[in-house]
Amino acid sequence: MNSGGKRISRVIVRKSPRLGRGVFARRDLRAGEVLLEYKGTCVDPETALAAPTAGALRYGRVFLLGTRDGRIIDGECNGNPARWINHSCDPNCVADERAGRIFVRASRPIRIDREITLDYALGLGREISPAMRERFVCRCGARRCRGTMLVAAGGEPRCVPGPDHVIAAMRPPQAQPFPPPHIQVLERLGRNRIVVSWRQAGRACYGEQIWSPSTASEAGTCALSMASFEAGAQVFLPTIGEYPPHNRDERILADAISSLDLDCPAKRVRC
Repeated sequence: MNSGGKRISRVIVRKSPRLGRGVFARRDLRAGEVLLEYKGTCVDPETALAAPTAGALRYGRVFLLGTRDGRIIDGECNGNPARWINHSCDPNCVADERAGRIFVRASRPIRIDREITLDYALGLGREISPAMRERFVCRCGARRCRGTMLVAAGGEPRCVPGPDHVIAAMRPPQAQPFPPPHIQVLERLGRNRIVVSWRQAGRACYGEQIWSPSTASEAGTCALSMASFEAGAQVFLPTIGEYPPHNRDERILADAISSLDLDCPAKRVRC
């Protein structure tokens, strides 16, 4: 929590029964909720997976996270608490890329005190040898554990079997509730209301939606800035008419609006 008392972390780092430290839910989390940003330094796969100084297997831990476009983030270099999130072949969170940044988002409801997990999905861009598979062995215990944190070319979890290895059944990619919205604050109206353009494929498309000032009844995440806030923070929320909008539970921090120059479109958009 910051000194102003408006932001609080949804997660906490503590000892994990899996391996060393882990990240755990501080409260019940809903599916689709953004928990924190995954920070670190982007490295190419060959460097990340071949060099012991690139974050792999240091002190028995792996601080690497693969992205959909083939990049790998080394969380030990310029990282944050997200680097302590442990791998699972059946994770409860996904890595969500937004405007060049990686956020950890719950893929299903998570109860308080449950450990947060991600599929590291480390891509080699080629077949996985038995030696490399053993180096990045997975012991997550999931029913469909594939036995490795690696994924081969094309993003499919596959590997070249060794003499004592049977390839585990492969699970489908984690379903994502909705893609990130494209949000644009168009103008400020009287009574401190704002006009918002909200476009989100598969969920909602509002060209000119009125949002009204309010006080947050619970902790959440600002849809515009992705900043966390605590109950009691000053926010804007969609105006509820005869038919409640699909984004009625979304909130925009008043602080995020106050920093915008509504006469300059480049400063009022988040994709």
